[in-house]
Amino acid sequence: MLAPLIVCADAHAAIGTGHVMRSLVLAAAWQLGGDRATFVSHCPVMPLRQRILASGAALRSLDAPLADPQRLAAEVAEAVDGASRPWVVLDGYHFDSACQRALRRLNVRLLVVDDLAHLPSYHAELVVNQNLGAEEMGYACDADTRLLRGCRYVLLRDEFRPWRRWERCTAPLARKVLVTLGGSDPQNVMPRLLQGAVCAEIPELEIRVVIGSANRHAAEIRRWAGDCRVRIEILSDVPDMAQQMAWADVALSAAGTTCWELAFMQLPSLLTVLADNQQNAALRLDEAGVATSLGLATQLTTPSVAAALTALCRDADCRRRQSRLGRQLVDGEGIERLLERMKDEDRGPSLAV
Repeated sequence: MLAPLIVCADAHAAIGTGHVMRSLVLAAAWQLGGDRATFVSHCPVMPLRQRILASGAALRSLDAPLADPQRLAAEVAEAVDGASRPWVVLDGYHFDSACQRALRRLNVRLLVVDDLAHLPSYHAELVVNQNLGAEEMGYACDADTRLLRGCRYVLLRDEFRPWRRWERCTAPLARKVLVTLGGSDPQNVMPRLLQGAVCAEIPELEIRVVIGSANRHAAEIRRWAGDCRVRIEILSDVPDMAQQMAWADVALSAAGTTCWELAFMQLPSLLTVLADNQQNAALRLDEAGVATSLGLATQLTTPSVAAALTALCRDADCRRRQSRLGRQLVDGEGIERLLERMKDEDRGPSLAV
């Protein structure tokens, strides 16, 4: 049996839902080991709150993000409720070095999920960076901190587990396009992608759009799709994203956490960058041949999206190569590796991985 797990991750339209969704993977797996998980979170997105509760985790709802170290430590101490050395997870860019130091003064073990190596120092038992190229990032850490870096630690939701032995068949001509931009879309980029997609020179094109639970432009997208000459199906708050990815031949996606799911599902993809923290993933995946980067979302044009989608749909060899390289990169066993490293911490610190 594992110790209790306290998860600190926030979500709202401005910052998206990726941190909470990623933390849910760990919380769900943790509870399978026989102990409880509690989210201490500012999460006004109702469908996401429902997902947390449906996972079996408890939710301590906050009225604002936990950016202040003293308040963070107080909330965590209350959630711990006397448990002996529970694990605390921090997943969010606003949890800085001071927040980490405040928690390490408590009787807890700390796991920091990080993407950027942007802080001047890290203070935790474990720091996890699941991104391609993370092994090259420099971290200034405490002497007893263990670094877990690279796609070996990609955290995939449990719904992807049944697809570990599945292999994609590459169609000569791709016609089924999945469009997804994660939980939110504050810049309203979706219409730009859809306008480019419908102009692609692909006969009998089918487009399936997944709108995130925090997307404030859902009604506008539905109205636009209803007037479109191309068949467009709109889905929201999808519980079976793996099934949607299996249906598609190619994807148009943001370069956020979804890109690791796309790689695992061997789905050839065109990625666009919605935020600074996505630039490295888009560049690295493009260089590795796993996906094709469209660059910054602010620079997308209808002709550029249409041309890139047409080229990928018509190039079966490229799609076959992206499929093969994607599964080689993300094998779906990252959560098991992370849980094993967390159990190992009882034996004392070891070398970085």
